[in-house]
Amino acid sequence: MATDTKPLPSLSTDGWITSTPQKVDYMLGHFYASEITQTHMFPNNVHSLVNLVQLYKEDLVMLGTKVQESLRTYFGGYFPSVTARAQCRDIPNAPGQVGIHIFLEVRDVNGVVYNAANVVDIEDSKIMKISAINNGQ
Repeated sequence: MATDTKPLPSLSTDGWITSTPQKVDYMLGHFYASEITQTHMFPNNVHSLVNLVQLYKEDLVMLGTKVQESLRTYFGGYFPSVTARAQCRDIPNAPGQVGIHIFLEVRDVNGVVYNAANVVDIEDSKIMKISAINNGQ
């Protein structure tokens, strides 16, 4: 059986992350928390939900497309197979708020599939709440 050969570096006591479920969790956290201003040398290599919301908050269809593309690119650097879906919609009776439903599926080098699904509530380009979705609902 093959082993996962590309570990994810972390600045925590966990060190190099090799477990696929833990890697997915860390990477989603990075995607939600990262900001494009974190680097001047590699601005096109930062995958940031906050930045995408700032750029595309007026076009929710484009925002969903860009979120999917960014997740595929980021996770594709660590996993041989990645499926990402994102659906964005205005939150009823909440001006300036957007809900983003994110579904992510990765397949590790052993062919084992891992899923993650979240709803991210955004207000004025700031993440207000992240909720896990059970069974993709």
